[in-house]
Amino acid sequence: RLSGRVDSNGTVVFANPYGVYVDGSAVIDVGSFVAIGANVSRDAFLAGAALDLPLSGAIENHGLILADENVSLLATSVL
Repeated sequence: RLSGRVDSNGTVVFANPYGVYVDGSAVIDVGSFVAIGANVSRDAFLAGAALDLPLSGAIENHGLILADENVSLLATSVL
């Protein structure tokens, strides 16, 4: 569950196999934002290799997502 504020001029990634919930009080203001409803290996992610992700969780957004570049929401369902 994401609440409050996230500010960054870079890329911010949140991954959780159960999904990502952005509540109504959240403001995400970033360069790029990625939310993934899957189990992502830290080592594989940091290695920069292609990731084969079996999606297992949903993404639900009730907040405000602002990005200078890209917003990617990868999940079994996105609301």
